[in-house]
Amino acid sequence: MNEGASIFLKTLGRFSLQASVMVLLVLVTQWIFRRWLTPRWRCALWLLVIGRILLPASLPTRVSVFNVVPLATRKNSSPSHPITSAREEQSNQLSATHTETSPVQAVPKTDEKQKGVADIAVVTDAPPTTRRAEAVAATPVPLHQRQIPWPLCLFAFWLAGAVGLAVHIIMASVNVARRFRGLPEVSDPNVLAVLENCRLQIKVRTRLRLVEGADMESPVLLGVFRPRLLLPVNFTRCFTLAELHFVFLHELAHVKRRDILINWVVALLQIAHWFNPILWFGFMRWRADRELACDALALEAAGEGRKREYGRTILRLLEGFTQRVAAPGLVGILEDKRQLQTRIGMIASFAPQKRWSFPAMLLLVALATIGLTDGQTLESKGQTGVSRDPKPVNALTMAADQNDVPRLIIQGKKLQEGGRTNEAEALWRAALELDPRNDIARGYLTKLGRTNLPAAKSSAQFVLPPVSEPIPRINLEARRRINSLLDSI
Repeated sequence: MNEGASIFLKTLGRFSLQASVMVLLVLVTQWIFRRWLTPRWRCALWLLVIGRILLPASLPTRVSVFNVVPLATRKNSSPSHPITSAREEQSNQLSATHTETSPVQAVPKTDEKQKGVADIAVVTDAPPTTRRAEAVAATPVPLHQRQIPWPLCLFAFWLAGAVGLAVHIIMASVNVARRFRGLPEVSDPNVLAVLENCRLQIKVRTRLRLVEGADMESPVLLGVFRPRLLLPVNFTRCFTLAELHFVFLHELAHVKRRDILINWVVALLQIAHWFNPILWFGFMRWRADRELACDALALEAAGEGRKREYGRTILRLLEGFTQRVAAPGLVGILEDKRQLQTRIGMIASFAPQKRWSFPAMLLLVALATIGLTDGQTLESKGQTGVSRDPKPVNALTMAADQNDVPRLIIQGKKLQEGGRTNEAEALWRAALELDPRNDIARGYLTKLGRTNLPAAKSSAQFVLPPVSEPIPRINLEARRRINSLLDSI
């Protein structure tokens, strides 16, 4: 449980870090190219942030920005090298390897001098390493020395925040649905004719249901699949048909861009990454750029020479606006009063441009190339001991150069657990070549069904030396034999 929570938190943190890097990259790009990017393309850049979070896997490339941020690079869960700190692992795994998986049988203790084996330990019923391991396992850990399961604590903290934010969003959405349920639809033919004309101008197939009487301060769009345009009380009487024309164009621009659906996706991402302020700031900037993109789309549909009337309509809507209703299913013409100056400036300087701009597309592709790809790990660069070359000779030779039989046996066991039986067999054969009396390596090979094994030179049973004793070094001649053996595999 603790390990699963740790893996989940590491994955979530890596995704969140990648999204943060992408947010900063988009902000820098918008600032550098602020004079050349239109509102539509500024808003399109934020889709790369959403795609970065939703992307489960990506190709490692040399041009990825995550080569500069190594913590945001996906790492292989398998060990990068078969050689680890074996001295530390030997104290933890040596007794388990010998007692649980070894086929060695206990033999009576014999006189070492009679056998002529002065430096070989003899298996007894309770080897020293086994006795030490059993003693450590049987010793109760004091309460003040027990480790706190920090991954589980952090996971519970994250889950509490995610559930709290999800409940808040669900309750707000339910309250909005109840609040505007049963409102009468607008039946004025002149208003409906303006709405139909705007729908044809902006080329939207979806037909909006126009509802008036909502307790709102400005028009808002509600619903993903069957959108409704909610108008405040007496809104059609207070605004002229020309002003309604601009309002309808803006709301239909939201429908055409599918902003409500994207708004729900962003809300779900914010629930998962509620702890990331950079991501929240990025999505706030996306909403501001979204309104600018809808203003630009509405002005294009309205035609040239109408931007002054459109700006005055926005200003009139702001007269009674205080604060919008926060819900993922609501999108309105007024999202943030603080963005008024930016919107008016864009409207005043608006000039119709081509929808598809080759420089903007090239910039988007370049940003996607460096932002939606992963950084190169050591394995992807081919600089790791676990080489992807079909011949694992280099890895095994490196393991053999560690000059001790117990380490070869332990590393072979790890390779077998990882599904790399052939390399494990090579390591065990190497250990048996160095010490033909080692029944641990012989037992592992016997379990694999291997019969062509060298015969033991003595009946004495060789075991792994205790941790406190120095592990004997392999001489130069033995190293040459093992290297030549591995080269022949």
